Amino acid sequence: MITIFNLDITTLILFAFLLFSAGFVDAIGGGGGLLSVPGYLLTGLPIHTVFGTNKFAASVGTGVSFLQFLKHNKMHLGLLKYLAPMSFLGAILGVTTLQFVNPSFLKIIIPFLILVVGSYTLFNKSLGNESNYKHPKRNVLIKGMFFTLAIGFYDGFFGPGTGSFFILMLIKLFDVDFVEAAGNTKMLNLISNITSLIIFLFRGQVFLPLAILGSVFNLAGAFLGSHFAIKKGTAFIKPVFISISFIVAFKMLYEQFLVK
Repeated sequence: MITIFNLDITTLILFAFLLFSAGFVDAIGGGGGLLSVPGYLLTGLPIHTVFGTNKFAASVGTGVSFLQFLKHNKMHLGLLKYLAPMSFLGAILGVTTLQFVNPSFLKIIIPFLILVVGSYTLFNKSLGNESNYKHPKRNVLIKGMFFTLAIGFYDGFFGPGTGSFFILMLIKLFDVDFVEAAGNTKMLNLISNITSLIIFLFRGQVFLPLAILGSVFNLAGAFLGSHFAIKKGTAFIKPVFISISFIVAFKMLYEQFLVK
């Protein structure tokens, strides 16, 4: 049986570093799972338990980031009251569909979509630099609700790149800057994370000792990352967002075509 006490000190140090770094990166532009999942794999947990346990730590880290952005008024609650229920509904539908449909076909499609997101942001120099948000017209709001439902579904069904899709959607539809897009994304991500976590808990696929330990490091990284994002603004978030988009896409392509 795995316990935190039979892990050697080197594994614990690397685990702490990866979970802290995951929280930091995820608070800025998403993609923390690239670091936290390998961190949990180091502990020797079964793969299905790795994802459930990681979701626990990710939910805590995202919650801390959410509170930081909320505290500094980097969210539009009047908008989120329409989008948040769509994220919740989408996540439930996605997780439910996962029980009947294998998502492996998305492993080929999604990395190319993420590359498009990263490339579009890289070459569109003015994208998300300034916020010109005003309460959206009804047709724009309906589009936002539809896209949030779709992205929430994707998050529950498959997952990688969810933060990138949310951020770009918020910038393009609602004319927010990268800081506000990151802040609003935290609430939408938090809802889909908690929805998935509840299902993992019901299935007994969360190893609480390592979930709690990982949450401590993830929380610390998320607090620091959100602090930097809010303080440094778009000039800091945008390059990180672009880098994460490319890293996620290339990692998925590598695993799909080069790893046997």
